[in-house]
Amino acid sequence: MLEEFLPPLIVPVFLSLILTPLARWLGKKWGFMDIPAQRRVHTVPTPKTGGWAIFTAFIISALVFTKPSGQILGLLIAASFIFVVEVGDDAHELPGVTKFVSQIVAACILISFGVSATIFPKAWWGYALNYTLTVLWLVGITNAVNFIDGMDGLAAGLCIIFSCLFSIVFLQMGSFSMVPLCLFILGTCIGFIPYNFRGEKGASIFLGDTGSNFLGFVLASLAIMAEWSEEMLLPSLAAPLLIFAVVIYDMAYINVRRIIMREVHNVRELIEYTGKDHLHHRLHYLLGSKTKTVLAIYLLTIALGMNALLIKMAPDYFWILLLQALVILSFATILEIAANRRMKREKGG
Repeated sequence: MLEEFLPPLIVPVFLSLILTPLARWLGKKWGFMDIPAQRRVHTVPTPKTGGWAIFTAFIISALVFTKPSGQILGLLIAASFIFVVEVGDDAHELPGVTKFVSQIVAACILISFGVSATIFPKAWWGYALNYTLTVLWLVGITNAVNFIDGMDGLAAGLCIIFSCLFSIVFLQMGSFSMVPLCLFILGTCIGFIPYNFRGEKGASIFLGDTGSNFLGFVLASLAIMAEWSEEMLLPSLAAPLLIFAVVIYDMAYINVRRIIMREVHNVRELIEYTGKDHLHHRLHYLLGSKTKTVLAIYLLTIALGMNALLIKMAPDYFWILLLQALVILSFATILEIAANRRMKREKGG
């Protein structure tokens, strides 16, 4: 059985390896460059068109290895809509609110093709709650992946880990039709990351918001499209939450902190605010190395993802595994608080 999954993995790797240099060349030629600034960690103007290669490789792979109908067709249309809007943002710097609304529209497109959470009963109020939860999940995870895309190799590497974990979970569940979609993401990111995560050399191309939002939306969609077990509702809900735990934690932490510290005063400011206050910024401050920071977040994600796999295999230990995940995230919080305090002392001195 595993042999049949090799082509859906190898083809997107090959496509991404070929298309990424082309996307880099187009980015330089057409001026789609990420220019260094105070709130950036890179120091050299870099093409931000990696998402173009990721998107193209994914779509080609999906057309070759799947039948684009039903929910899969809805995913391709909704994700393509996200891609087009983000290309427009790269060209004209769209307001954050406009991008936020476009993500809601993409979520509604996906729902119109029958993709929705199925937690609440099949009544009018149940459908309303399921649709609302679906939109919140899709928009939330899309932005969470985008938020974490702040260092070379970080978002692409995490998407490799996410797609690997989802592939294993879907195999555990017997949802074999979902596995190729995970492999498309896995393959495109594997082909992209040699250009994006090069240690001290620095990235030769970035995902850009185009790539990070596209990847986040597709991965969030896959978590909803799967047929989770209704008999084990809590473990089924916990699995995707644990897989995405690091990016969910980062998004929740910075938004709560920005509100408490009164760095934002309304929803619009919260949506459009950008700053160097993410998990990777704090860890970089403590570790003094971008590469070590990225690898540390990889390991943190893998540890939490392994809990997701164990919950599916041993649901009787659900609460113990969930508590262990909370302990791991609490450790990350302690590190962030320590970094914040040290930064304040140094600024004060």
